[in-house]
Amino acid sequence: MLSLLILGSLLCNIASSAYTHPGASVYRRTSCAGICSASYDNTQACQCNDVCGDYGNCCSDYVSQCSCSSRCDNNVDSSRSCQCNSSCEKYGDCCADYSDLCSSGGGGSTGSPDSVSDSEILDISKTLWNVDSGRATDSQMTINKQASVSSSSSDKSSAPFFTYVSSSLLSQPTYKAFINLLNNYQNVEGIAESVSSSELNEQDIFLNYFMESQVGIELYNFLSQKGLAGGSKSNFQSNLKEMWFGLYSRMNGKLDSSGFEHMFVGEIKSGDVSGFHNWVQFYTQEQDGDLNYYGYTNTQEPRLYGVHFEWDGAEKPVSSTLVGSSPEYDMAIFTLCHLTRPDSSCKVTLLNESGRSYTRNIQTWSWTKTTPGDGLKYVASAYFLV
Repeated sequence: MLSLLILGSLLCNIASSAYTHPGASVYRRTSCAGICSASYDNTQACQCNDVCGDYGNCCSDYVSQCSCSSRCDNNVDSSRSCQCNSSCEKYGDCCADYSDLCSSGGGGSTGSPDSVSDSEILDISKTLWNVDSGRATDSQMTINKQASVSSSSSDKSSAPFFTYVSSSLLSQPTYKAFINLLNNYQNVEGIAESVSSSELNEQDIFLNYFMESQVGIELYNFLSQKGLAGGSKSNFQSNLKEMWFGLYSRMNGKLDSSGFEHMFVGEIKSGDVSGFHNWVQFYTQEQDGDLNYYGYTNTQEPRLYGVHFEWDGAEKPVSSTLVGSSPEYDMAIFTLCHLTRPDSSCKVTLLNESGRSYTRNIQTWSWTKTTPGDGLKYVASAYFLV
């Protein structure tokens, strides 16, 4: 029996460089390198398994070596003892907490909007604004706001709202991917949308650019910390696609609408324009001759406008539009408020070019349809209050 114990001790020492031999007869563990999920051993000063946190005796490198904390969807890292990406289940090298933190089976939207404070939303919205490298500068566009009008006024502005927008701005990858999405919809409510495989691919291209942008990265990191991202980055991207591009019915029981169409493209219902809260769509429709700007109903800093216009034969008395923001910023700020302040007012921070900050309000509305099993709410609408 003694020889078997000695042999077992020798094998354990060979299997892991995490043991040291200080000259004593008992080996003492100092690291979790190579031995994540080791059985609990009360002879060791520190442990490397998923219960060590309960006992407060994890080795100092347990989190870096053995946990998926802040590592979900990372590339394979051979310096780590376990992995935290979708392939780890296939190869059997997932960290013990992978399913809780990263997989679709766990780590979903477990957080609550109530756990996010108003001050945290103000802080992260300021961060999103500051990292938005795609936002238009004053030199990249010229606005001609012309007449101040009411929501019931006739056309009092003879020229377009946009005098100039830089082609170099609109040729940025996220802008190009966003613009490619704008012609994928018929704009009358009550007629079912037909989504082709190429249009689905265009959605993926835009979301890929979004997730790679610094705005997307900051949003994911914040929501992940709050348990509102849906787990891994790939899960979050899938949730974004569903909540923004998933179809639902606004009229006649037809799958005729989505959050993206309503918000960024616009819809026509009973002769009136519904939604349509994006300046890039506004500009492209002016350029195509399909939109007639009547005048502005209100303005707020920085570049937040209420506008009155006619589009494709229908009228929009007031539409709020944040002018010059990048498509990735718009997607991020409205997603932030949709998830943290659903069906309510959401206070966010905006800044002008000189750095002065402003607190503005976004109103969110959710659609009642949910995907079975995940509780995901679809975007019905979200817009700045002006």
